[in-house]
Amino acid sequence: MLTFANGVKAQTYYVEVVGAEGDADADYSLGVATEVDDYGSTSKTEGNFETDNPYPGEIQWANDQDWIKLSADPLALYRIRITDSNTNSTSDTSIELVDSKGNEITEYVRIRTNGDTSTMAFFNDSSRTSTVYLSISGSDEDATDIGYEVFAEVYLEDDYVISGDIDNALDSLSDADFWA
Repeated sequence: MLTFANGVKAQTYYVEVVGAEGDADADYSLGVATEVDDYGSTSKTEGNFETDNPYPGEIQWANDQDWIKLSADPLALYRIRITDSNTNSTSDTSIELVDSKGNEITEYVRIRTNGDTSTMAFFNDSSRTSTVYLSISGSDEDATDIGYEVFAEVYLEDDYVISGDIDNALDSLSDADFWA
């Protein structure tokens, strides 16, 4: 199987089929299939999600990576959950938060996985709206056909107030409701 990733230039490609030595009359078949990626893996992604709405997607082939854009409110704590659904693979999804250039954002981010659900805590420490991307991929390079659903919400409950040291506040999130 020959796979071209997003961003490959439209042009003519040639495939040479060669049989085993001395096997000049070997039968073969050649097929071409086009599969469109649901979400791109750059900041030009069509994926743009809002809080409080479930957002479905699929890791369609090996090394597929879906980026979903989030405009994060200033000084807000987010809870982002991704749940694997209809998994036809032994692999699960993995998530990370990245900037527009694909650099992982680790400051004020915590991720916990429980079964087929991963939960991310993310605090936007900026005093203005920040654009970030949730990068979703298979947890190994052979992961294919993994359906998932993402749900993001601003999580500011009366019993939880961030003050002072944000890292310690995130590390102390032991609320069973938050990580469930």
